[in-house]
Amino acid sequence: MGKRVKSRRDFIERHETRIIGVIILISLLMRLYGLGSIHAITGDEAFIGYEAYSILRTGKDTTGIRTPVFFRGSGENRPGLSVYATIPGIALFGPSKFGLRITVALLGSAAIPILYLLVKRIFDRRTAVASSILLAFSPWHLVISTQAYEVGYYTFLTLLGVYFCYKSLDNDRHLILAGAVFGISVYFHLKMVITSVLLFMGFILLHKTRGKEIFKKETATALLVFALLTAPMAYSILTSKDMVLARYNEVRVQGGDMNAIAKIGSMGRNYLTYMTDTLFIDKKDKWGRTPISPYGRLYHMQLPFIIFGLYIMLGERREDKEIKYLLFWLLISPIPASLLEYATHIQRYVESVFVLQIITAYGITSFMDRIKKHKHANTMAYAVLGLFALNMLPFPTVYYKMQPQEYERYGLERAATYAYENAGTYDEVVIAPINNVIFSFVSGFDPGKYQENGLGKFKTCDAHNINSFGFTCDYMMDKSKKVLVTFVNQPIETAPLTFKGTIKAPGTEDNVTWLYEYTPTGDKNNTRELHQFTALPNPY
Repeated sequence: MGKRVKSRRDFIERHETRIIGVIILISLLMRLYGLGSIHAITGDEAFIGYEAYSILRTGKDTTGIRTPVFFRGSGENRPGLSVYATIPGIALFGPSKFGLRITVALLGSAAIPILYLLVKRIFDRRTAVASSILLAFSPWHLVISTQAYEVGYYTFLTLLGVYFCYKSLDNDRHLILAGAVFGISVYFHLKMVITSVLLFMGFILLHKTRGKEIFKKETATALLVFALLTAPMAYSILTSKDMVLARYNEVRVQGGDMNAIAKIGSMGRNYLTYMTDTLFIDKKDKWGRTPISPYGRLYHMQLPFIIFGLYIMLGERREDKEIKYLLFWLLISPIPASLLEYATHIQRYVESVFVLQIITAYGITSFMDRIKKHKHANTMAYAVLGLFALNMLPFPTVYYKMQPQEYERYGLERAATYAYENAGTYDEVVIAPINNVIFSFVSGFDPGKYQENGLGKFKTCDAHNINSFGFTCDYMMDKSKKVLVTFVNQPIETAPLTFKGTIKAPGTEDNVTWLYEYTPTGDKNNTRELHQFTALPNPY
């Protein structure tokens, strides 16, 4: 039996490069296939994409500021490196979803070999291969590396920074690279100020403080590089905190008369929620951003091996520095998200996506080592692999064929494109329900014109205003003007109630008069006359 186990290990050693190459290729194909069609575009993605398009075309952001560090076009002040990182994709493929997401997809695929090398450095080849496979097929990682949120960039930098930290144990100069990576990461998202400081300083305190290591030139240089790179962000927070922290102040744990004790209690509850939801198999977050129903952020089969891996780590290997750092990584992951409202918000808690794959993989290989002398060792091993396959193999079908598309199913992008392409003979154009930034990006609206005059004749109503009666819009059409209105194809029970005028919608006869009294309360009973409409055909 021992020879068979050894044979499997020899196979991995002999074909190491080929195995990782195949995993990387599969990972790349999974992240590129359907990149421009699987997910409906969101306001956050469109903001990054349109700002990148504006910088590319004009050298200025949408508010007219030349090459800013913070972007405020959405009413927030976001660190801007995600915008600049998106520019190459937009330059190559235009203002499209594929161009918007290609950089994140490539970084997501690049994470596979980096994780492999990191885990190989900490454990062994088998655990490294298992970690890479888990990450390649991870529902959680697949989603964050196929949508152009800041999260896709800074999670990659987190992994790269940790990798360089461990490479510094072989060559001290790599610690300087780690300091640079962690320092740069804070310009992708403000929460990285916390994560980067904790991960970088935690590694130094754990591995570099014995004897004279802390006084080595490379360690001191790494700390200096990190300090210099993060200093501008720290200065901005200290001197312009109302501007820089505008979004944070909006979503932080707070509320009414909440005192310090209550806030601490709320943060503690959030932290515990995130830690227990680390084993989140099917759970959706407050915003419905679970990756792909019925899949959660982890596979069901990972749960027992996470528990077993933690059991071994906390028992037999609790004194190992590498284990201490991995557990530290896991424990600090919920801290940034716990300071904010809305516990179980998937995009605010992704720092543990890598460490959980590592712990799972370690649990699997430790289990295999424990059973290798059992007379049914091979049967048990194949049973585990079979159960993992049954759990994982249906995922691509669910993801690529059955993924709900909450916006696109109602023709959001088709409505925006139709409005833009058919606006020429109309005095005004209304697109509803959609927000400015999505319309601007999807239609490829000229950023120079946007900087000078906003959307001009185009009017939008944000989808966030949808309610049980329809959607509200503070724009009342002038009946004397020729107006084009395109509606995102909503169910009839959410037909718009707030327009009054002569309008035209695709799929209907021209110049049909629909009378909708403006009803600020959205009360259906206050609407004088309601006509059903035929909006854009449902493409699904």
